[in-house]
Amino acid sequence: MFLVSFLWLSSFLLYLMSAVQGFGAAILWTAQGTYLTLNSDSSTMSRNTGVFWMISNMSMLLGNAFVYYALHDKDDFDESTRKFIYTVLIAVSVFGTSLFLLLRSPVSSEGTVNERVETISFIQQIKNTKSLFLTKDMRLLNVSFFFTGLHLSFYASVYSSSIGFTKRMGSNSKQLVALSGLFIGIGEILG
Repeated sequence: MFLVSFLWLSSFLLYLMSAVQGFGAAILWTAQGTYLTLNSDSSTMSRNTGVFWMISNMSMLLGNAFVYYALHDKDDFDESTRKFIYTVLIAVSVFGTSLFLLLRSPVSSEGTVNERVETISFIQQIKNTKSLFLTKDMRLLNVSFFFTGLHLSFYASVYSSSIGFTKRMGSNSKQLVALSGLFIGIGEILG
């Protein structure tokens, strides 16, 4: 839904869809981790996680390569180009999201479908999260998490915007944003 906000430029719509995306991302990443855990054992977890990250980071390569070629020989990011790019990206996103319908139910090593046996109240989950957050190991990891958040915020928004709006980069500075994203994607995949 976030991509849809770029079809009709509106600050309110952009901020609203950003909030929806943030909420949805929290649910999606939690569900992804749970699904990966339920469908993996100790011998397949590394492989499955690696495959997931490779597919996830391929979007940086493919999406930015598409935008790079869509902006080829264009001095300006006009409305028709913007709508074309975002319509294609929305279509790909809808297709990718619909693939979730094809995911299998988690199966245990005995061949039976995994079912939830234990349910924990919401309040208890919050208490468990708080106590985990305050452990020594998590306090040490929080420093890394904080830095990762700052880094992600920088390269996902500030860095690419700086390239796109720097006039000294030449008339194709918008195209260089996509090229920058492509190289960031390569870096993400290679580690």
